[in-house]
Amino acid sequence: MAKRKPNILLIMTDQQRPDEFGCLGTIVETPNLDKLISQSVRFSRAYCQAPVCLPSRSSFVSNRYVRDHGVSSNNSGDLPHDLPTFPQMLRKAGYHTALIGKADIYRDRTVEHARDTAYRMHEYGFDEPIETGGQQQTCQVRSEYTDWLESQGQRYYELARDWSRKYNYRTRTIPMWDVASHPLPAELYLDTWIGGRAARWLAEYDADKPWFMWASFTGPHDPWDPPAEFAARYRDKEIPARNANLPDISFGGPFAEYIQGRYAGESRRGDSSRVSDEAFREVRRFYYAKITLIDGEIGRIMAALEKKGEFDNTWVIFTSDHGEMLGDHGFMGKMVFYEPSVRVPLVMRPPKGMSGRVERGLIEQVDLATTMTAIAGAAEVPSGEGKALTGHFDQSKNGFRRKVAISQNLGFAMFVTDRYKLVVQEETLMPCQLFDLIEDPQEDRNLVTDVGLEKVHDEIMQSHVRPFFAITGRRAPSARSG
Repeated sequence: MAKRKPNILLIMTDQQRPDEFGCLGTIVETPNLDKLISQSVRFSRAYCQAPVCLPSRSSFVSNRYVRDHGVSSNNSGDLPHDLPTFPQMLRKAGYHTALIGKADIYRDRTVEHARDTAYRMHEYGFDEPIETGGQQQTCQVRSEYTDWLESQGQRYYELARDWSRKYNYRTRTIPMWDVASHPLPAELYLDTWIGGRAARWLAEYDADKPWFMWASFTGPHDPWDPPAEFAARYRDKEIPARNANLPDISFGGPFAEYIQGRYAGESRRGDSSRVSDEAFREVRRFYYAKITLIDGEIGRIMAALEKKGEFDNTWVIFTSDHGEMLGDHGFMGKMVFYEPSVRVPLVMRPPKGMSGRVERGLIEQVDLATTMTAIAGAAEVPSGEGKALTGHFDQSKNGFRRKVAISQNLGFAMFVTDRYKLVVQEETLMPCQLFDLIEDPQEDRNLVTDVGLEKVHDEIMQSHVRPFFAITGRRAPSARSG
């Protein structure tokens, strides 16, 4: 009998910073991810194609830049169904495709239950979607999770419903730095359910087809609401200080207005430039607690995979859709091009594992989709932008690395080379930020007006920026038009 193709297990968190692992010297407790890293390649310079949920996930699934799929914000529409996706390619190659948790490649709040939009996920390429919303959407659109939660007691469902209403983005008056433990016990928490449901799926799968399963957690995205016992684990720990240096906006213009609005002027979020360092430390405590809870669930998934006897025939991949600023430079959330927001964790373990190592070359998250189709022996996504990373796992040591990584957000775009990061306004190509990531890894000094770096600026514009925007796509609106 021919050996079955390898399975692919993709684990994704939402809004996780790129370096929040205990094995990298942080205070975050991540024993299961640390073990995975020890058997994997960790890509330390992987960038998402948009530092915000729906545009980033749309790029990931369609293997395209925001320029080409046109989903420029969380409110600008769904991933177009006329664009091919990597799950479709895997399915055509004979894989059974499943998702458990948060997809966030379309928005539909008019239905009562996630099963009412399962047809959309089928069209995107998922045979078996077991979808939930994020923490804010829990109980706005019901799901298998809320059905289960209600079966545990109507009181628990009502607690979750009221909590999600409290933190709903459309109505919230609570600032982004609010912290409060969730009223549900840990065993009923949404991300606990996602981990358990993924483990159960692995235990119950009995088809002959190889499988692709995307376990998509909703944390550590805000609200900062881990169960009380997880928050308590960080109560007495020394929390690292944030980078309190605010961005230089003296050059004015639309970009300066935009980034000032991100930390000082947005309704429903408050003015984070006036928040105390201790308040930001509290946010970090609760953020780390959510990561630790998810790490435990990743351990449960790994245990189920090993018990199933599939560990040595499965690629295990861990990543996140984008990062989180956690108060650095005065920002909460994402949607800016600073490293904690736009860079993502990316860890890949081949079947049977390997001696862990770090790849420091530039990678884009679209490369992950192409890597998965290569693993599966599937056709690449037509007109996709990704390149396979499989060369990093053979003896040739000739893995693909990029000369530039690109990300877009609301009419602005970032171009990162080995050393420099340039941010431009898309409509005019006006430069907005320039950072030397070797001399200034914290991105404290905007060098965009430095006359000594005109050659650097011109080279990035000529080699990367102008060629990128010479291609006509489904152009994103500007920041002012939202």
